[in-house]
Amino acid sequence: MTLTLPTDTSAWQALRPKLEADIAERGVPRGEFVVSRMTKSVANCISEATSQPLPNAPALDIGTGTGYHSAMLLSLGHPRVCSVDIHPQAIDYAEDRLNRFLPDVPTSRHTQPADFLEAAGNSAQSINLYPHSLGDIAKVKGAEYSIVSFNPPILYPFHDVEFDKPATSGVYFSNDNVKDPTQDLVYQFYDTIARNNVPVGGHVLCVWPNLLRHLVETDPFGRKWRCATIRSPLRSAQKLVWF
Repeated sequence: MTLTLPTDTSAWQALRPKLEADIAERGVPRGEFVVSRMTKSVANCISEATSQPLPNAPALDIGTGTGYHSAMLLSLGHPRVCSVDIHPQAIDYAEDRLNRFLPDVPTSRHTQPADFLEAAGNSAQSINLYPHSLGDIAKVKGAEYSIVSFNPPILYPFHDVEFDKPATSGVYFSNDNVKDPTQDLVYQFYDTIARNNVPVGGHVLCVWPNLLRHLVETDPFGRKWRCATIRSPLRSAQKLVWF
């Protein structure tokens, strides 16, 4: 079965400025991420992916942070979203924001995707929030996701970039040895979740911070750098969208 989301995106267009204002006014002072160019570029990729038929499976938002992308997926009509972040405080803030801006969407804290889907039942939409790491999610072998978004806080040695905003200072770590898979979250992500949990027709959206920062020099909501789609070596029809 496939999942086709509504073509009307007006709910998201109405929610977006309110969400961004809340993150700037309430979130940044308490240490949350800003809505950066990287955030908006992942949003562009989500827009592209959700405009096409998807596998009938939940979306997975890894490193949910402010809950921006989870809120976007729900406002675009995705019925099931799994939202994960390694920091429990981030999950608390994201849940608070989702409850305030999308009060009709029930939130839950089930530790297993299967439990979440069973509890969601016939509800129109629902979201589950996990205070888990990438490794924890990768161990769930039987789960399938229609969309997986991942914006890892890694600085690769391809381009030198300085991050000077208070909310992003100190949160990125460097990986100078890109050939060592044990030290590379992106490698681990593609070798586990992207390989095992995304069925044919699904989308993997991955953004590298400093490479994207180097690429996106115009309005992120413009069309110049919308997304790039390549044929996946993992499954015959799976699409990977990444920068």
